[in-house]
Formats: sequence, C-alpha cells, structure tokens
Amino acid sequence: MSGGWVRLQATSTSRARTVIDIAGPGDPVSGLHAIDPVAPPWLGHLGAITGVSLTAGQVLTIGKDQIGVTLDKLPGLKEALIRSVGAQLHLATQLRLGADLPVRPRLAQLLLTVAHRFGERKVPTGGPVLAIPLSQPDLAAWIVASPASVARALKAWRRDGVVATGYASLSILDVKRLRGEAMSTATPLWKPPLWG
Repeated sequence: MSGGWVRLQATSTSRARTVIDIAGPGDPVSGLHAIDPVAPPWLGHLGAITGVSLTAGQVLTIGKDQIGVTLDKLPGLKEALIRSVGAQLHLATQLRLGADLPVRPRLAQLLLTVAHRFGERKVPTGGPVLAIPLSQPDLAAWIVASPASVARALKAWRRDGVVATGYASLSILDVKRLRGEAMSTATPLWKPPLWG
C-alpha cells in the first residue's frame, strides 16, 4: 500500500459483509489474500475476499503465478507478509474468543487493538484520531454486530467521555475506561494491547 487505506472483506450470499482486516500505508494489503483469495475457514460460509478502497492510494498487485518468484527475490516482503498474516490471525482469534460477548466489550477490544496496531493521526480540527478511517458500519461488520448496536455503544461512550467520533474518525479519550469495558471474566485469554 502507498498512501491509502484498503478494507479487506468477505461477503456472504445474503450480501452481508464481514471485515477481515484493514491495510494502510506501508502494509501488505493481505498476506492471506496472497496465499489464497478464498475466505479462510474460520470465517464460516463466506465468499471470496475482496479489497475496498477507503481512501485514495496505490496498491502493487502481484499475480498469483508470480508470488513465489517475488517472495524469493524480496525477502523483506516475505517477512512483511508473515507479520501481516500473524496480525490477521491474532485479531481473528481475539474476535472469536469474544464472539459471545455483548457488543460493547467486543467493540472495545477491537478499538484498542486497532489503536495499538495502526496508531493515531493528527487532524486539523482537533487532537489525534485513530489512523484508520472507519465508519460505524465498518466497525459493525468487523465485530459481526448490527450497525444500530454499534451506534448505541458509541453514543454511550461519547456521553461518558470515553470516545469522540466524527465522519469516519474516532478518538479514544479514556483508554483506561475502554480497557475496563474490554476486560471480561468471559474472555480470560484476551490481553489488552500495550497502548495508551
């Protein structure tokens, strides 16, 4: 990726989508996609993985018949893909561990993980916001929840001063309280990222 953001998603036959990962500037768009464009088994009955541009940028596309040759010639790319696959599998595992939790802990876990992984960016109108330009439907699709339930959680957190939101932007104002929302006796294996 160069200068943009791409959302990787798999779509079911009912047109529902599941966000698999996000790639930003300097990231491989998807190590999993490089290996096989079919959705991995842990996603259930979903179709092929597709990339959707969130912001303008450039993506270097390598044909499947050239992946092996390219990886042999560019060992740094191989390491980046391994890190990308590792991050995707880690996030997928964390989301699966919390699949039975209410929306707020799942959303809190995702926001903390995204903040740790991608960092923040400065905006002209205020303080730092998450680097990823995510909409509420994106967040809902990533944690497999309804957009209305994500909107309710964000509204409550805005009211309590935990987050601030704008058009495709989100700021975490109170990391400690968000970590409190993320922690649950039902997810003893979830570890909060060292961020904030």
